[in-house]
Amino acid sequence: MQSISIHTPVIAATQPPVYFAINHKKTQRYILCLQMVGSIVKDFLPAQKLPASLFETLGKVACCIDNHLDDLSIEQKKRLLELFPSFFTSLVNLEKENDFSKALWKLCDQLGTSLYPPSLCTDLYQFYCFCKKENLVDELQTFSVHVIQSAITKSAAKNGNEILQSLALEGNAAVSFLIQLLQKQTTADARVFMRLKSYLGRLEKMLNIADDLSDYKKDKLNKLVAVTGGSSYYLPLSGKLLKTFFSTTLRYHFLFGKHFIQFTVRYLRSEFSTTV
Repeated sequence: MQSISIHTPVIAATQPPVYFAINHKKTQRYILCLQMVGSIVKDFLPAQKLPASLFETLGKVACCIDNHLDDLSIEQKKRLLELFPSFFTSLVNLEKENDFSKALWKLCDQLGTSLYPPSLCTDLYQFYCFCKKENLVDELQTFSVHVIQSAITKSAAKNGNEILQSLALEGNAAVSFLIQLLQKQTTADARVFMRLKSYLGRLEKMLNIADDLSDYKKDKLNKLVAVTGGSSYYLPLSGKLLKTFFSTTLRYHFLFGKHFIQFTVRYLRSEFSTTV
């Protein structure tokens, strides 16, 4: 389906869309991570058949959310949190992608930003329709609100512990929504889902902390975080990362070792292929 531009030339002139500088490698990394989640889910739910396209779509949507929140100032994020409930409620009565895009246009206009690339309108619309079909609209709204709140907390954080709080909120929201989605798609014992949720929560925590540590200088330069680097930042994050890594290794033994090696190999292959 051909998507449409959701911004007028006037808005584009006053607020240059960031999609002109979109980081395709970042999108690829998100897709890779969610595809790895798909592999992990198969290990926990071997009898269930889930389409690979589901996790690729989740990767694209996750990258879209991350990119757009990063593009907002803390004031814009707070404004988004205020506007989001009424915006989300309005979507339930929309039947066509054109109407969906107009609602997005209005929201972006109110925030003084833009959707990038415009083709993401189709991805977001189709994902919303999928959630609507699976009766996951309320869960999607809860997830979205928690992610926005996490972004605000992170932007306002003054030390590493507050950064960890924001990462925990985001991670818990992401894993909880994924489990709710999987429960709609599969039939498995509740205990399996509980174990999967705990395991994915640990992996999400480690990945988020590692990303935050590696991206700190860039995020600071782009004014995405206000916290000052130093012992109050690096020690809490590094300590939590190491503690989670070793406790996960002890608790899940070969399972975590297997996934760690799989992900590392896939990541290196992906990075190498993009530089050739």
